[in-house]
Amino acid sequence: MGELSTGDLSRSHTFIKLSPKLRRWIERILILIIVIYPLTSMFLGLDLGDTGYHIYAYVNMFNTPDKINYTSILSTMIGHVWYKLFGGFGLIAFNALEVILELSLAYFVFHALKNILGRITTLLGLLVAMLAMNTYLNIFNYHQLNVWFLVVMMLLQYRAIYKKKPILTLWSGVVYAALVFARLGSVVAIVTVVIYFIAAIEHKNQRKLLKKHALFFVIGILIMLVLGAFILYVFNMHTHFINNVFRLQNIASDESSAYNFGNLLSILIFENMKVMVVGIVFLASSVGLLYSINLMTISFRQACLKKSKRVYYFLTGLLTSIFLVYGMYTIGELLPVPTWSQMTNGPAFSIGIMYVFAWGLILFNTFKKDNRSEKIKILSFMSLFLVILTIAGSNTKTKHVVLAMWFIAPIMFYVLKQLFLTDRAKIFFNRLVERTPLKISRKTMVAVLLIFAIMFNIPFINMLRVTANYDTTDFSRLTHRVNNHKVNMILTTKEEATALNEIMEIMDNYNRGVPLMVYGSSLLFYYMTDRPAYVMPWLTAPGYSAEALQEDLIAADEAYVTTRPLIIWCRTDYSFGFTDDAAEIANLQFKERNRRYGKKPFIMFDYLVENNYGVRYFNDYYYLLVPDYTTSEAEMKNFIEVMNIHALPSNIWHYEMTDEGYEETDEDDNY
Repeated sequence: MGELSTGDLSRSHTFIKLSPKLRRWIERILILIIVIYPLTSMFLGLDLGDTGYHIYAYVNMFNTPDKINYTSILSTMIGHVWYKLFGGFGLIAFNALEVILELSLAYFVFHALKNILGRITTLLGLLVAMLAMNTYLNIFNYHQLNVWFLVVMMLLQYRAIYKKKPILTLWSGVVYAALVFARLGSVVAIVTVVIYFIAAIEHKNQRKLLKKHALFFVIGILIMLVLGAFILYVFNMHTHFINNVFRLQNIASDESSAYNFGNLLSILIFENMKVMVVGIVFLASSVGLLYSINLMTISFRQACLKKSKRVYYFLTGLLTSIFLVYGMYTIGELLPVPTWSQMTNGPAFSIGIMYVFAWGLILFNTFKKDNRSEKIKILSFMSLFLVILTIAGSNTKTKHVVLAMWFIAPIMFYVLKQLFLTDRAKIFFNRLVERTPLKISRKTMVAVLLIFAIMFNIPFINMLRVTANYDTTDFSRLTHRVNNHKVNMILTTKEEATALNEIMEIMDNYNRGVPLMVYGSSLLFYYMTDRPAYVMPWLTAPGYSAEALQEDLIAADEAYVTTRPLIIWCRTDYSFGFTDDAAEIANLQFKERNRRYGKKPFIMFDYLVENNYGVRYFNDYYYLLVPDYTTSEAEMKNFIEVMNIHALPSNIWHYEMTDEGYEETDEDDNY
């Protein structure tokens, strides 16, 4: 993005002095880690769900256009072009595209912030942002592309303001429209224009340019909208896109939907307020430690004190310090861990602290008029916008904040440096207690900074270890590869590789043209076996209704005439991992049997019986069901015995051993 800062930006110097040579070495090491980490992690872990969902869209954009989500059409287009160029390399090519996205983000942000926040400070923040982002999917996807567009758009706006170049605002308008095509819910990113008004409040010359910026922004949007509409029309995708827009509108207005607008707005406001409270308590405890540690050590610094007072001060300071450290350690527990698999409260805990730092920096610089303070204030607003806009439109609370720390993490390190490593802060803290014997020292400030780092990193590192590592949280178990040329460059566990290899070996006996249905969430089977989806790929997704499934089955039966699909029935949810522990496997199977899929089990069981399906193969994790397979009464009984475990205790349906084979029970629709 080039240099975004201008003018003489004087820094607040820290009392820890680093030689130029040492500074350069620290910078090089940080850059090396930032680059190597994503390049390494892209080979680790084989996600079967979201990865399968995204790559199905990239591969089958024109093969099965009716089964693609058009609310993220630009992301799908980019993925499809990448597939055409590098699809022969398999899944790793899409992981590499994601790494390119991440490294370009790091590059842009570093060049934007280095002269304002400091090079090492910015690099430390970028390292945290990179580590956090890599807890999300390895594959290129619309959520991460959404963040990329948001960052680029705001950096263009930032530079347009301080370079006084409305043409950059035009480009930000182009990027905004592209952002909407990449993720329709990001239409709310229009709020980023607020930074123009903030700049205009401070400077009259910015007010003069405000109308011009607005005009250029609208022109940029119109250019991209016209181009996007033209592309959709040329490739005959405009009807699907419009239908998806209306579907999204209906979901947003449906009060029973998790994506209801009111519900999403409530999550956006109140979940962020909750995490900020945790951040405030954590930061207040850190500042309190400055004084409690000082009180504890005062007896060693003032020899004139009586012994009894020394003991009193020491014990009071010690107990207060223990209380505050324990509070910092446990405060995150106030944020409940989401019930999703492989999830911690680390994202909410981390962003809560960062929110407080960013908002505090805005307040601190509110009345300052110098160039640097104004830029820091604008960047702080941008950091908050990036996080809020990343999670806007999602019902997963603060889950996606891991993608959006590119501005706010460097700001956190900048504030920490100002709070605990400058003499100016030391003077400020001492003025607060100037009428007491307390005297904050540099050593105390460094000690508190170290405690802060330890307490922050306990949940943060746990987040890195657990979040979205669906194969296993023990990286030493990632030692095996799946025998499939599309994914064989990616390491997974022995148990996952074995389960996938076994079932795909049997599937190789069936013609490649035979379609596939996956009942469950292991959607990567479509890509690995190179089979089209018979109905919507993720048929157990909440957004895909039972009525739509029933209609799609009828339509597919008519389209395929006599051919019926192979069906992979997931016995567990892949996201809870693969293991060789029999008790744990039984527990995972129990969880999946009791998942609430509405009427879909009724529909699927009926479909299996109507088309004479049988169990061709099964292991601990999957059934492979094939049509016209149960040719004898014994085979039918075996099929019944195997599949009936998927019914609830009350039974969705049951078989009577009669000539008819089975009869349905009159159960209600609750499942």
